[in-house]
Amino acid sequence: MIYKKGEFRYMALTWSQLIKSRSGLTNNEFAIRQDERAMVGSHSSDPTTHMHMFNRFYLPEGFLWPGGLKGYIFITRPDCNIMDISKKSLPLAEKLRGRSGFASFLDENVDNIESIKNPINKYVLMQLQANTGFPSAFMSVFTNTCKGYTPEDQVLDTMEKGDTLHGIRLSYGRHSTNSRTSGTISLTFQDTRDFPVYKTICVWTDYIESVFLGDHSPADHYIKLGIVDYAVSLYYIVTRDHVGPEVEASKGFLNEGALEIVYWEKLLGVFPITRPDSSFGTTVGQLTYPEFSVQFKYSIKSKSGVLDPYILAELNKLSALHHKKPNQVAPNTFKVGDGWADMGHPFVSNPIVQKYNGKFFLSWNIHDSAI
Repeated sequence: MIYKKGEFRYMALTWSQLIKSRSGLTNNEFAIRQDERAMVGSHSSDPTTHMHMFNRFYLPEGFLWPGGLKGYIFITRPDCNIMDISKKSLPLAEKLRGRSGFASFLDENVDNIESIKNPINKYVLMQLQANTGFPSAFMSVFTNTCKGYTPEDQVLDTMEKGDTLHGIRLSYGRHSTNSRTSGTISLTFQDTRDFPVYKTICVWTDYIESVFLGDHSPADHYIKLGIVDYAVSLYYIVTRDHVGPEVEASKGFLNEGALEIVYWEKLLGVFPITRPDSSFGTTVGQLTYPEFSVQFKYSIKSKSGVLDPYILAELNKLSALHHKKPNQVAPNTFKVGDGWADMGHPFVSNPIVQKYNGKFFLSWNIHDSAI
């Protein structure tokens, strides 16, 4: 190629020419000169490349595509003082017997929970109170029927200082506490045939109202300790929608079907504040299926999930409370006994979080011997 004096031209190298140009270069020098690495070579599988180099042609890289995501909510159980747990028959608390809603749930036999003919009503009451024989620390009906939840952004408050003659000011960051305190969230549910979600919300909110009006009171130890017995915690976990290569690479350490966790958060002091009666509205000539939205109030939201892995440790600890072999679940090390879960069981008892190569994975406990 002949160039005129003072003329400079750029000539793009083909891949074959680039290979030939390797002569006389070290492996490191050659790797640095590969400005086509975004499409070819083993370097394209290194996710850190995007952290220190520029993809100047914005070439697509399939291996970096995050894929689909799916979320799970896990709501813990409150300890509402609905039944007298000191008696085996779990009779309705004396002060609640005058409220027709609670009495109707017990089919008017307020002295024995076993008298309930509708098993859904029985589980609704059992999940709203501790020490009733309910086999989980979570209300799984909310997880199974929840169709949507959007986390709220955390906002860093700012402040301005200094004011020049021309009105120039400097801005400083403060904290995000205001966006993580005393908020409201909305959860969308698709209820099932017996409307367990709607019934749970009704009983839950009616209990809160009865306590506030003085018609009923929490258990004595909650009153002495100043604990709100009807408030719960909500854990929100987002995973990839596919099983990654880490499961096979772990050689049995990760349970089959384990999904990588990419986001998590915790809301503390959660309780419902709306009862979705409007979802039962109908129109002549049309059939409706109730999908409703329920608003929940919370007191505190955790900081950014990736900065607080102890939230996941809490989830393991809660699962271990209702497992036959809780000692095999180590909440601080995220180690789980092998053979507990696989991808072939549609119904499982408790979520489990595992850690492998610096990543967290959501797995499940398939034992049906939970206590």
